Amino acid sequence: MHPEMNRLRHSLLGLASAIVTVWLVTCVAAPGLASAKDGPRLNKVQVDQIRKVIEQQGTKIPVPPPIATGLGLSARQIEPTIRQATFIDPEGVKHGFAELNDGSGYFLFRRSKKDGLAIFHCDREFNLVRAIREFETNQFLELSDADAKVEWTNEIEAWARVVMQRGAKAPTLTQPLQVPAAPPAPASSTK
Repeated sequence: MHPEMNRLRHSLLGLASAIVTVWLVTCVAAPGLASAKDGPRLNKVQVDQIRKVIEQQGTKIPVPPPIATGLGLSARQIEPTIRQATFIDPEGVKHGFAELNDGSGYFLFRRSKKDGLAIFHCDREFNLVRAIREFETNQFLELSDADAKVEWTNEIEAWARVVMQRGAKAPTLTQPLQVPAAPPAPASSTK
């Protein structure tokens, strides 16, 4: 066999092997990622109503670096600020919604006294990309697939309810998301 043909055959076999490996990792080894597309969604009318509220009454906020890092957001998506709408539900849970600056998806959060702060990054079709929870001031951990699915479903349902209840009227806007600054380091004593 000609050496050129032999190299081509090996290249094609290598490419086929890589494709099969990616498929196996996506569908078998990481089933949560493959099933994330089966989650809850907001429809176009609901999103348009939320966008209208954001345009008319939204607040601009910077996304703190620990949150941007935790969600895997790029500077193009969030800088210098994002514009959000927020509301507080009857249970006292604060919810926030913002479209990413590059149009690639959305940034949502929920904060409650009981559960703390959970933050979500999803794509344009509301497929969850990543979910994180604050476990200490300015320190975040990625939620497990099971926890992320529950939290994400609750958040999307909350936004669907507020849009349905208020129609085209704005949800009650509240203060923007603020991540408290880390406590100052204790002063060292020198004698």
